[in-house]
Amino acid sequence: MSLALALLSLLQTLAAPLSPPDDALPRCGQDAREPNDARSRAKSTRDRSTAAVTCATDADWFYVDAVRGERVEARFEHANDAHLAVEVFAPRRRKPLARSRPFSRGSRVGFAAPKSGRYRIRVLGEGKDDTPYTLRVIRRRAPGGG
Repeated sequence: MSLALALLSLLQTLAAPLSPPDDALPRCGQDAREPNDARSRAKSTRDRSTAAVTCATDADWFYVDAVRGERVEARFEHANDAHLAVEVFAPRRRKPLARSRPFSRGSRVGFAAPKSGRYRIRVLGEGKDDTPYTLRVIRRRAPGGG
C-alpha cells in the first residue's frame, strides 16, 4: 500500500506545472497606451502630455507628424532616480535621428525634421521595475511654414 501511495504522490508531482504560463505572469510597463511595444503600434502624442509606464522589457513607441524644418522636442518628466533611454526615428528609417544618453536622467531629445512625415519616438526604462513618466512634445513650426 505504501508503494502505491508513493507512486501516486510521484505522479501528482510530475503532473503539476512547474511555473505559471508566461501570459499569467504580471508584465512590467503596462499602461493605458498599450499595446505600443512595437514601431508599428506607435501611438500619437496628439501634441499634448501623455502619461505612460515603461521598463527594460517594455519599449513604448509614440509618433509625431512633423513638417520639413520644424523643430520638435520630446520632454520627459519622471522620478529623479529613474533612467530612460529615448530615441527618435525619421520616417522609414531604422537608425535613430536623435537620442538621449543611454539611461540618463536627461529629460529631453530634440531634432529638426529633415523632411515631412511621421517621426517615431521609442522610450525604454532601465531595470525590471515600472518607470512612470510623462511625455510632452513641443513643436516650433519651420520658418515660413504653416
